[in-house]
Amino acid sequence: MADEKPHDRPLALLLAGGGFWGELQKLLPRLAPDLDRILIVPDGNHALVDEVEARATLFVRQLIETRASGMNRSPGFWAREVWRQWRFLRAENPLMVIGLGSVDCLPTAIATRLAGIPFVFIETVTRVDDLSATGKLIYRLRLAKRFYVQWPGLGKRYPRALYEGIVHDLGNRGNNPL
Repeated sequence: MADEKPHDRPLALLLAGGGFWGELQKLLPRLAPDLDRILIVPDGNHALVDEVEARATLFVRQLIETRASGMNRSPGFWAREVWRQWRFLRAENPLMVIGLGSVDCLPTAIATRLAGIPFVFIETVTRVDDLSATGKLIYRLRLAKRFYVQWPGLGKRYPRALYEGIVHDLGNRGNNPL
């Protein structure tokens, strides 16, 4: 790995479903199209894998099975998920990992920190006035090398957050890719 060039390393994406997937789809064409991709995919989102060409995929357990059951708070669950993701990331050695808004980013962000791999977090566009609980944890614990928000007010409120526009507008406004 010592003589490995940065462009030989893949880009890792955390593929969460729903609106998070919609936002990430807008970024995909701009995210280093010449790099291989690896995927981290929460259970229940297997269909997303068919939409992104990737050289490797790790399926992880969802932190929230249903809204009614809430987030899995078991320390054993968290330790196992962080360990699995750390091993996968160490083996694949991506340039960086990009996650968008989902609570499923938390174990990934911790695993990237332990593996020494940069994590880029993009807060969801639905967060206009304040960060999500996930965003607050990642921001306050400094788990992301780059922390993007999609509203200018959040960029002012959180000084380490970067505002580059709204993901859905990137193609129309000519913003630089991450």
